[in-house]
This record gives sequence, structure tokens and C-alpha cells, in this order.
Amino acid sequence: MSRSNYRLLAAIVGFNILTSQVSGAAVTRAWSGLGGNPSWSTPGNWVGSVIPQATNDLDFPGGAAQFATQNNYLGAAHSITFGVGGYSIVGASMVLSNGINSTNTTGANVLAHPVTLGANQGFTNLNPGTSLILTVLDLAGRGATFRGAGTNQVASPILDSIGGGGLTNAGTGIFLLSGSNSFHPAQRC
Repeated sequence: MSRSNYRLLAAIVGFNILTSQVSGAAVTRAWSGLGGNPSWSTPGNWVGSVIPQATNDLDFPGGAAQFATQNNYLGAAHSITFGVGGYSIVGASMVLSNGINSTNTTGANVLAHPVTLGANQGFTNLNPGTSLILTVLDLAGRGATFRGAGTNQVASPILDSIGGGGLTNAGTGIFLLSGSNSFHPAQRC
């Protein structure tokens, strides 16, 4: 093989490596709530009418037509971001791999469906006077770090279906475990 062919081959391999890394990044899907119902499986509820996939970041911004949502479709997501307060998510359980970020300045956001950790991750409720409420949290042997100046609440017993999971409160706000919680393994609050 000639020297120029080696250069061409090296360029092709390099291009493939770069493009495969870019395509592996999570894509953000934003909720619009314009689909006429609260279902995640309705394309019209998502900007661009594209239903999210398990590797996507989900964004729930201000200005949506409806804030009460129903996960009747997705079993996993990369992450969830709330830009305003007032959202609620009910429905199917979900595995998250990169946490939740709430940047709202007022109100509460409630995940009233089971959330299971797919990796060690953080849950951030950035601003004081706001709440991020998870009704069911399964650590599944992983660590959850709660951050921010707002109230982070787990409103029922914390599960650890695999064992060895842990909690860390790294925030300056209120960290509230309610219900009949008796979580012990690797607990760091």
C-alpha cells in the first residue's frame, strides 16, 4: 500500500472515530404539551413532533400548553430538566442515567412515578423556595447526590433493589425524606 493510501485510510478511520463520538451524545427532546392529551407517546406533545428515545435528555420548559404529563411510553431517559415549576409526571417507571436538573425559580416539580438509578448521578434543585419531589426512588446499588438551594424530597421509602446504594446531600437547601423511611446502607446525609 502506498504512503498516500495509508494517509487516506488514517483520515477515514479518524473521521469515523470523531463522528461516532458525536453521534453518541444525548439528544434533547423538549415537551410542548400541544398534543391534546398528557401522553408522552403523542408526537404532538414534543417539539418537532419527535417522541423521545431512551438515550435522550428530556426538557420540560416554560410556555408548554400543559404541565401535567403521563409517561405511557418511555422506560428510560438520559436526564430530565425542568425550566419552570408546576410539572408533574405520572405513569410508567423510568430508569435515569444522568439525573434531574430543576432550574425553576418558583414552584414544585413532582415525579409521581418510580425512578430507578441507571448510574451514579445527581439531582439538582437550584433555587431556594422551590421543590423537587420524587415519590419513589430505587437506588439500584448506585449513588444519588442531591444538590442545590431548593428542597429535594423523596416522598416514600427509598428502595435499593440491588443493595449498596447511597445518598449524599451536597446541597444548601432542605433534604427531606418522608414516609416511613428506614434506608441505611451506605447512607451519607
